[in-house]
Amino acid sequence: MINIGLCLKIEKDGNLLMKIEKYIISILLLFIIPSYIYPNALVDIYSAKLSYDDHHNSKGVKLIDVKSILVQDRANYHKYKKIDIEDSEDLLFSENNRMALLDKLDINISTEDKDKIINTEPIVIVGISKKNIYIKIVDINNTKIRWKVPEKLRLLDDGLGDPMICPRLDEVDKACQDIGGRVPTIGELLAEIVKCKSRAKGKNEEYYKCYQEIGFVDSFNYEWHLASTKVEDNSSAIWTAYFYDATVQKTPSDECASLSCIVAE
Repeated sequence: MINIGLCLKIEKDGNLLMKIEKYIISILLLFIIPSYIYPNALVDIYSAKLSYDDHHNSKGVKLIDVKSILVQDRANYHKYKKIDIEDSEDLLFSENNRMALLDKLDINISTEDKDKIINTEPIVIVGISKKNIYIKIVDINNTKIRWKVPEKLRLLDDGLGDPMICPRLDEVDKACQDIGGRVPTIGELLAEIVKCKSRAKGKNEEYYKCYQEIGFVDSFNYEWHLASTKVEDNSSAIWTAYFYDATVQKTPSDECASLSCIVAE
C-alpha cells in the first residue's frame, strides 16, 4: 500500500514534493477510474429507455438481471415494435440470430447503475465492443455540460457558413484543447440527443429548440458532428452524430464534418 503520508515529510524540496504527489495521484487514479467508462473504439452504440415492457418478457415474467432487460429491449424494438421515444436504432441486433450475441458479451457497469436498471426505468446509452457491453445511465436534467466551436475552425467552412472540419484528428484534439475543452465521445453526443428527444416527447419543434439551447445553435447543427470514438472494426472510420435526425453513424475518418468541443462539465 502506498503511504500518502510520506509526501508530508518531504519539506525541503518543493519541486520534489510536487513530483511525488503527482506520481501518487496518477497511481491512485488507476484504481479509482471505473472499468465501465467507454473505450476509445466501439462496434455499435444506441440509446434506450428501459421501460416496463423491457423489464418483462413476452410471458409477463419480471426480469431480474441487466442482460435479460437489454435483450428484451432490443426484442421489443425490432420484433414487437414497442418503441420508446428515447430508443434508437442499433446496427447489430436487427436479425433474430444476432440477439444471442448480446448475451455472450461481458457487461461493464457500475453497481449503482446496475441497481437502477433493475429497479427503475432509466434512459441508457449502450456501447458495444467486440468483447464488452458498456452501459451508462443518462441524466436528462444534467445541464452542466457546455459546448463551444473553436473560432479558428469556423474559417474552414463549406461556403455556406458551416464550419466543416477536415484536418487530422490530432489537429481537432488540439483545437479543442486550445479553448480549454476536448472532443466529445460518441456516447456524450448521443446522450445530448436522447436528452432532447425525451424532453420533446415527440414534438419536432421542441426537439430542435432543445439542442439549439444546449449549444448547437448555428447552421452547422445540421451537419455530422465529430466524436473522439473510433470504429473498432474499421480503422479508417470514426463515429459521428447527426442532431437534425437524431442518429449516429460510422463515417470515413477523412470525411469533413462539424465539431463542437466540450468546454465544461
